[in-house]
Amino acid sequence: MRAMRGRYLSPSLRDDNVEISLYWFNEETNEWIELNTIGIEWEKGVVSGTTDHFTKFAVFRNL
Repeated sequence: MRAMRGRYLSPSLRDDNVEISLYWFNEETNEWIELNTIGIEWEKGVVSGTTDHFTKFAVFRNL
């Protein structure tokens, strides 16, 4: 397993009603897949998770 970290910059994401998560891009299905295990360091603006492969990753706000 590999640790993956992503950075988000907007302080407004600290709102109690906002959820963010780390996703990886499945090139076979053209879909973004949410990582199952993530951690959020609000004070540092970092979201992290673990994965068993390398691909495109992104931090998204869940609506």
